[in-house]
Amino acid sequence: MNQDDWRTDEQKEVDLGLENQGLEADLGLQAGVTYKNGDVDPKLHNAFLKNVMAFEEADKEPHVPVRTLFPEDFKFPPASSMSRKQLSDKIKEIVRVLTMHDIQFGFANKLPDKVLYKYLVEDFIPNESVGTYGNAGFTFVIDGCDGACEDCFQKNYCSTAKEILE
Repeated sequence: MNQDDWRTDEQKEVDLGLENQGLEADLGLQAGVTYKNGDVDPKLHNAFLKNVMAFEEADKEPHVPVRTLFPEDFKFPPASSMSRKQLSDKIKEIVRVLTMHDIQFGFANKLPDKVLYKYLVEDFIPNESVGTYGNAGFTFVIDGCDGACEDCFQKNYCSTAKEILE
């Protein structure tokens, strides 16, 4: 037994169970969600609950419009005014800026650059906001999916939409 920890293994187990119950109660109050752990190892369940709690706490941080993440002079020219290479390069610039702010892409693999650019420039960048999580280790993933496959801009390139719509 560690000399700094006077608790018995049985007491540690009880303490962990109480901590898990407290975390579950806090999350229930904050998020309105209950967590049933079934036969999950209490230590694993504890780590899961702590991660969920960290996410819930981080989401309380201020949100900023995505447009403000870009330099003031950053241009978004119409896709029709750019060559394929220019369009590809412009998307890479956008990705670079968003990645610096812990925003990653999760779009359909074969989504054409024109379709992606249109979504980013007309929908995502001017209309969305993201949390300012600092260095909390969180990544915001954009995939353009809102669950409405029928009306989705990338349904022709998405395997999930194809399965649902067939």
